Amino acid sequence: MSYIMMPEKNTYSFLQYDYAASADPSIFNKGVSLAGFKPKLNYKVKNRAKFKTITDLHLLQCTGPDLVSTKLRRILEKAAPAEIEFFEAKISFDNADTQGFYAINIINKLNCCDMQKSEYDTTDFDPNNPCYLFLYTVLLNNTPNNLSIIRCQEQPTSIVVNSSLKATIKDEKLPGLKFCSSLDLTPKNRSHCE
Repeated sequence: MSYIMMPEKNTYSFLQYDYAASADPSIFNKGVSLAGFKPKLNYKVKNRAKFKTITDLHLLQCTGPDLVSTKLRRILEKAAPAEIEFFEAKISFDNADTQGFYAINIINKLNCCDMQKSEYDTTDFDPNNPCYLFLYTVLLNNTPNNLSIIRCQEQPTSIVVNSSLKATIKDEKLPGLKFCSSLDLTPKNRSHCE
């Protein structure tokens, strides 16, 4: 099976990516190696309560590149070292900074959605590079090429992992993560998440 790895709770309101002082975040969704690149990645926490909360999280998603904790980074590096890269991020609130978060760059970007079972609209007319708006996402049973972790071609902000990597992460008992083989944004409640 393949799964979208995501935070249990929405973290988009926790951080604000500093676009003016940071690298273009879209480069992290392209599915290419950024070896040798040393991007500035600056994030600001929106309030003190969220600043204290983020140290307990292992995956943060916002308008900038996705961030992973040191613990999750170690698990991913051990399980799939040739498939991912990490870049240190600076997270600050007022004059305080927190350490231990890294932008994740996934080197492979491949088709991972079962387009026959998913429900979606096309949001542009480029047949070579279509953009989709998914209402119901169903993943393919297995990740392409037996890769452990990929960036989803149809939804580039989605991180997709195979069942082996999911089991490894779950064995480590990292709180705050969920794994979905299908994700329903309609009222039909067809999501399948663990």
